[in-house]
Amino acid sequence: MAIVPRNPADQIRFYRTHVPVWAAEPDAIGLTAEITAELAARLAEAASAQAEAFAARNAAEAATLRYHEAVKALRARGARAVASIKAYAGITDDPGVYARAQIDPPRTGGPARPVPAAPSITSVSVDSQGVCTIEWAAARGESVGPSSGSYYEVLRQRKGLGERTAVVVGSAAGLSLRDADVGPGETIYMVRSRRGNRVGDPSTAVAINLPAWPCA
Repeated sequence: MAIVPRNPADQIRFYRTHVPVWAAEPDAIGLTAEITAELAARLAEAASAQAEAFAARNAAEAATLRYHEAVKALRARGARAVASIKAYAGITDDPGVYARAQIDPPRTGGPARPVPAAPSITSVSVDSQGVCTIEWAAARGESVGPSSGSYYEVLRQRKGLGERTAVVVGSAAGLSLRDADVGPGETIYMVRSRRGNRVGDPSTAVAINLPAWPCA
């Protein structure tokens, strides 16, 4: 069995233990003061280099961890940005959005995904400035939003102003929309899902009756 270990760290520990002993009485063990002094100097250099190596390794591990965390945060935020671009392309029905953003458009091969089922309007409220907020809920089990490639359209018919049909007044990837152009009298709202050029069934209509502006 070797007297001096083969592992570098073990070698440093070995000489840290033995050099002081050897230096105490070098003549008694066949050494000289010059040899033990040089051994002590070489031991100090090796220990210093070991400390630098350990510090560099720890710094590298910390830097690698920071790198992976930074890339993880970038990936998450980038995914949201790409999803927003896709949603905007769908809302505007403009495939040129993908070219301007320099990203590939969604693949069209395979069966088309169905349009989500009709949502349900949960609330229609008007503030003192006459701005109406329409809120709705997705049909059970449906996922609508940028990541799914579909979104909602809000339809409005202002019967109090003589409108005979409902028209799209806005779109949203979320579950609410504000309408600042309601008008007095009866107004009917419906919400439907849309994916590309295909539209889903509208929700049950909800009607509100408003006085002339400003509302009290």
